Amino acid sequence: EYRLFARSAVRTAITNALGRWSSRYGAPRRILVVKIDHLGDLLLATPALRKWAEINPDKPLILSCRERVHGVLDGLPYAPRLIDYPVNIDRLGELEIGRVLPTEHIQENPKLAGNRHSIAVKTDVLGLPRLTGAERHCEYIVSADEGLRADERYHRAGLKRIGIQLAASSPSRTYHPQRMNEVVRQLYAAGHEISLFGSPGSVPADAIDPKITDRVRNLTNDG
Repeated sequence: EYRLFARSAVRTAITNALGRWSSRYGAPRRILVVKIDHLGDLLLATPALRKWAEINPDKPLILSCRERVHGVLDGLPYAPRLIDYPVNIDRLGELEIGRVLPTEHIQENPKLAGNRHSIAVKTDVLGLPRLTGAERHCEYIVSADEGLRADERYHRAGLKRIGIQLAASSPSRTYHPQRMNEVVRQLYAAGHEISLFGSPGSVPADAIDPKITDRVRNLTNDG
C-alpha cells in the first residue's frame, strides 16, 4: 500500500509538471481524483462531487478507486466516471487527463489534513467553496435488493432508521466519542432506531447505555 502511495505521488508530480507546460493546463479537459478508496470515504465525497458537478458541468471528473467500492455512487446523477486504482500512467494520455488531484497524500496524512473533517478535505482538494448546511449532506441510494435484505435481517419497527459510524481509520473521518454518544441519546429521545457501524468489536457492548438498547443496535458485534 505504501509503495503504491509513493508511486502515485511521483506519477502525480510528473503529470502535473508536464501539464503546466501544456497549452491545456489553464483549462484541463478532465481532472483525475486519485484514491478515494473505502466505502465511507467515498460516501463522504458525495457532497464535494455534487457541488463540483453543479459548478463545473463542462469539466468532468474521473475518480480512481478500488472496484469494490464503485457501487457506492450507483444511481447518483452527478457520479463521475470511475476507474480502478492504481492508474497506469500510460492511460493518462488516453483519458485526456489535464490534472491529477491525489487525495491520499492529504487525507491519510494528519499533518496535512489537520483537524478538518473528511468532507472539508475533499472540498478543499477540488478547490470548491466551503460547504454549509444541507450542502454537506452525504447521499447514497439504497437498491431494492439491499432494502429487502436489510428488512429481512433487521425487521423495521416503523421508526426512522439512522446509522452511525462512530470511528474510522483516519482522524479526519472520526467524530469526538462524547459528542457522538450525546447524538445517539438525542436521536433515541426523538424516537429513532439507531444502528452503530464500524470494524468488528470497535464499539464495546458495555459502551451503550442499557436503558436505550431496545432501539440502539450495535452492528460491530453482529456476526
